[in-house]
Amino acid sequence: MIKMTDAITIWMNSLANRKESTRELYKRHFARFCEWTRKTPDELRQHKFEEDQKNKPWERSTVENLVRRFLRYLTEEKGLTNLNNPYYAIRSFFSSNGMPLNLNNGDTPTNHSSQGSAVPTPEDIKQVLNACDYIRDRGIALFLKDSGLRASDLPQLAWGDLKPLGNGFLAFKIVTAKEGVLARGFVGLETTKVLMVYKKKRMEGTRRIPPEKDIEKHPVFALLHHPDKGMAPVVISARLSYIFRLAGMREKDVSAHGLRKFWEQHVHAKKESYIKQLNGRALSKVEKAYDWLTSEQLFEIYQRNYDNLKVLSTPIAKEVKELEQRLRREYEEKNKKLSRELESLREDIRILKSSAIRFGPHVIIDPKWGKWLLNEAKKHGLVTTVKQEHKKKKGEKP
Repeated sequence: MIKMTDAITIWMNSLANRKESTRELYKRHFARFCEWTRKTPDELRQHKFEEDQKNKPWERSTVENLVRRFLRYLTEEKGLTNLNNPYYAIRSFFSSNGMPLNLNNGDTPTNHSSQGSAVPTPEDIKQVLNACDYIRDRGIALFLKDSGLRASDLPQLAWGDLKPLGNGFLAFKIVTAKEGVLARGFVGLETTKVLMVYKKKRMEGTRRIPPEKDIEKHPVFALLHHPDKGMAPVVISARLSYIFRLAGMREKDVSAHGLRKFWEQHVHAKKESYIKQLNGRALSKVEKAYDWLTSEQLFEIYQRNYDNLKVLSTPIAKEVKELEQRLRREYEEKNKKLSRELESLREDIRILKSSAIRFGPHVIIDPKWGKWLLNEAKKHGLVTTVKQEHKKKKGEKP
C-alpha cells in the first residue's frame, strides 16, 4: 500500500467528499503507477513542478507521456479494457496538488471506449458460463445477470439473506457498496438451481475441505479453501475478468459490467424509479415520496420480466445436471494421475519388501551392503529373504 506522504495527504484531503471505497481504489491504482515509474508520489509531484517551470512547451510533457505509456502498458501487457479508474486516479492526484495534467482528448480512456462495456447477447453469456471452471464462478455470473447488481455488491451477501419465494425465485435486500442505496432484488430459477447445487457441495464438504456448519451465516460467494471468508470485491472482479477473457469476450468489448447492462435492457416497468429500487440505484426525493413500492409489487414486476432474462435454452434441471456431470468428470480426471502415482508407490514398496533380506530377528538389510557381510551371515544361518520366511510360516520348503 502507498505511504501517506505530503503529496498523498493533500490528495486524500481533496477527496474527503468521496466514499472510502473510492479513495482506497484510487490509492491502489496510483500505487501501481508509482511502482511502474519507480518514483514516489512526492518525486512525481516535484518532477511535474520542475517541468512546468520550463519555458519551452515541448519540455513540459514528460509526466503526460509517462501517463500515456502507463495506460498503454495496462492495455497491452495487463489486458485491462477499462482504464477509467487508473486514469482518474492519476489525474486527480496531480490536480489536487495544483498541477493538472495537459492531456489531449484522444488520451483519455472515455474517448477510447465511450460506451464502456458492450451489452452481451444470450449467446455471449452462455460462452461465459461454459468458461467457468468452478460452480461458484458460474453462480456469480448468473447472479449478476439475474439481479442487475454490481460485482462489488456480492461480497456482503450471506446465505441467510436469500429468502425463497417459490417457483425457483429468491429475494434479497442489501445496501449497495458504491452508492449506499437499498436494493430489494430477486434472482430466478436459472441462478437458484446453480446456487442450490453449490450450497449442497459446501454443506457436504470435500476430501480436503470439511462440511460447513452454520452455513446460513457464511458468505454466498466464498474463497475455495476458506468457505467462511467471502471473496473481496477486487478478487471477484479479477476472477470475472479472467473468465470473460477466457470466453473471448475481450474482442467484443464485453466485461462483467455488461451483465448489469443486460439486466437493465431486459427489465421494464412503467416508471424508471421502479427499476432503480430493484437493482439499488438512488431515487430522487420526489421518487421516494411518490413511487416507493412494496416488496410484493416489485416481485410482480420482476416475475413479468424474468422470461426476458433467461439465457439457457435447455431446461434448467438438465442444465444443472450436465454441469454437475462435467464438474465430476473434471474432478475424476484430475485425480486419476494422483491415483496412478499412489499405486506406483505401493508397488515399489511391495517390491522392496519382497526383495529385502533379514539379518537377525529384527533388522532388514539391503543386498547392496556387500557380499562379504551377506556370506558371513549365511554361514551362521542369520539371513533369509522375506519370501523364505513366508514359506516357512506355511510349512513349505524355503
